[in-house]
Amino acid sequence: MANIVIMPKQGLQMTEGLITKWLKNVGDTVKEGEPLFEMETDKLTITIDSSFTGTLLKIIRGEGEEVPITEPIAIIGEPGEDVSSAAPAQEKAEEAKSDAPAGGEGQPNVVIMPKQGLQMTEGLITKWLKNVGDTVKEGEPLFEMETDKLTITIDSSFTGTLLKIIRGEGEEVPITEPIALIGNPGDSTSGFTAPASAEEKKEEAPAPSVPATLPAKDMRPAVSAPARAPGGRIFITPRAKMRCAERGITDYSKIPGTGGDGLIIERDVLAYREPEKVTVRASDRITVRADVGAAERYVKSAAEGGLDFDFGALIAKASASAAKKYPDFDGIAIKTLCNTDVEGYFPALPADSDALLSTGGIYSDGDRRLTVLSVVFDGEKVEAADAAAFLSRLKSLLENPLLMMAI
Repeated sequence: MANIVIMPKQGLQMTEGLITKWLKNVGDTVKEGEPLFEMETDKLTITIDSSFTGTLLKIIRGEGEEVPITEPIAIIGEPGEDVSSAAPAQEKAEEAKSDAPAGGEGQPNVVIMPKQGLQMTEGLITKWLKNVGDTVKEGEPLFEMETDKLTITIDSSFTGTLLKIIRGEGEEVPITEPIALIGNPGDSTSGFTAPASAEEKKEEAPAPSVPATLPAKDMRPAVSAPARAPGGRIFITPRAKMRCAERGITDYSKIPGTGGDGLIIERDVLAYREPEKVTVRASDRITVRADVGAAERYVKSAAEGGLDFDFGALIAKASASAAKKYPDFDGIAIKTLCNTDVEGYFPALPADSDALLSTGGIYSDGDRRLTVLSVVFDGEKVEAADAAAFLSRLKSLLENPLLMMAI
């Protein structure tokens, strides 16, 4: 089966790229990871490697052309393979519309899983923002997806009606594979189904076909957490791990995963509520106030720069940095209410922990922005002096976040 090469997205603000040079000719053999073409954006010039192995069968967009992200630019497959069936959906639609009589069926536009980074090979659909039958406008948010590095909302590249959702919420989809169809009511949706390999992997039946003339209002597949075998391997995304660290969750096995094969994703952690622990040990506590005005500016600057980074993540990073000097606090559990108006948060020491870091909300005191940092610890296992030194180091890092760049 021929593979479609698309214009990759090389930054959060990128909308199109200029093909400056093809490094392979039609008929040349191409290997995965081998340089395929050079492109230019408004910020950089870069060489793009091939994501496929095979023969370059067709160059759809030539040198000097500006191409919107995710649009097809070439086809790679087996020698002699018929590329007409792999022609871009846009070309198919135009041909079909020009040949079809008035009132006849046309070909819809195919929404594909976009590439959101050089190393990305697949993405996890976490939420569809439109239902089958809804009207969609170009540039309007269509679905949310998660990779191993980020969670992002993807806008529609087409205007029309959402005729069919091919891949549902919770499914991991390789880049460039079809995930939905957008077109005009009456356009044909036949022949567009999820690949057999994906169906066999999940051991589920294909999503039911939806008549385009009488679209169902909501055909999004229901997402349920697959049963996880006791003692089985736990799969969790990096962003989900970060959310666990912010909430002091150390046992991932209790979190139901709604991703493919029980993968725990960010929203699973956000929806999870830990059962209250009733066993409480005698403990000691040290508390200090920190001026986090600089930290708030640091987080805001990171967000404006396109990074998915919040104050809870900064606390986790600062804690890990401080623990390099005080190993007793390496991997310390963290509970935070930094996004609330609570001035202090002082949870009890869990039965299975030697120390726990907690933070309250951020509040104003004159010109300062303050938060309360607290460490509760088992005095028989952790020295009070070490706890105080760790907390002081953490306070220093949050008040001067650029120090973490040098660690």
